[in-house]
Amino acid sequence: MKQLVITLFILLLMPVMVSAASVSPSLVEMVLERGSLTEDAISVINTSGIDQTYYLDVIEFTARDEGGEPQFIPTGESTADYLEWFTFDSEVVVVPAESAADIPFEVRVPQDVASGGYYAAITVSPAPEDVVASNGAIIEAKTAVLVLLTVAGETTEKASLLDFTSETPAALLSTLDIDFQYRVQNQGNVHILPTGEVVVTDFLGREISRVDANQSGGRVLPGSTRTYRGSISSGEHASWYELVNYQAQHFSIGPVTALLNVSYGDGDDMMNAEFTFWLIPWQLILTVFAAAALLLIVYKFGARASRRTHKT
Repeated sequence: MKQLVITLFILLLMPVMVSAASVSPSLVEMVLERGSLTEDAISVINTSGIDQTYYLDVIEFTARDEGGEPQFIPTGESTADYLEWFTFDSEVVVVPAESAADIPFEVRVPQDVASGGYYAAITVSPAPEDVVASNGAIIEAKTAVLVLLTVAGETTEKASLLDFTSETPAALLSTLDIDFQYRVQNQGNVHILPTGEVVVTDFLGREISRVDANQSGGRVLPGSTRTYRGSISSGEHASWYELVNYQAQHFSIGPVTALLNVSYGDGDDMMNAEFTFWLIPWQLILTVFAAAALLLIVYKFGARASRRTHKT
């Protein structure tokens, strides 16, 4: 009985006592032919001060939502046969304290599978899968390496740009500080990586800003939609003088257009959209009017003083 109590106590403390390993890389992309075999490796890093035993597993993942977060499918709920393509020399590895270990693995693609994308996660956990499954608290200790596997052949890369909008509530801005978002729907059977830029021009066609459209480098899985977000910033301005100075150096007024240009695949498939907002640097305008008014007042007082001098 005493031994059972101690065992239960250890199990309850496991989420606190053990720590998930760090892994490198966090993402692996592969393009393989049918019937091929490839070898690769990941690194498991133990940052703790004691030796750690880690357990390896392979699970299916899909897109959770439009935010790009992966949705991991528990082993007991998955019907993905391709998880059997992954094998390790050993599914248990001991990593000494404050050191790293390379974990080799093989991927063998059968000859009779369909071309397209297959998505798995190699998980590293301080507890065996059966213990993780029976104690949900320990799941937080699992670390995953995402594997994006494409079986070459009859693959289809097709995507649609659903929208491109501003997330900044104000329709009239005084500085070029704006958040934007756009959504890409993957209508093909392999994942895609949108790349491109958002270019901002004024009503004269002058370019006033240019930013990366996919700052996170996120992919879109087949049959899913992903929302990408980004920002255009004029920087920090600690004082009124710095703000007005920036507006004077980057002067623009009136309607401003943000143009999105992104491509995917070999870069031949372009997607474009735009939206317009108004830029009115009212701080600069107010400062100019205030300075002009002050000069006018000084001039009038000076002229009046001059006339009085001439009369005397």
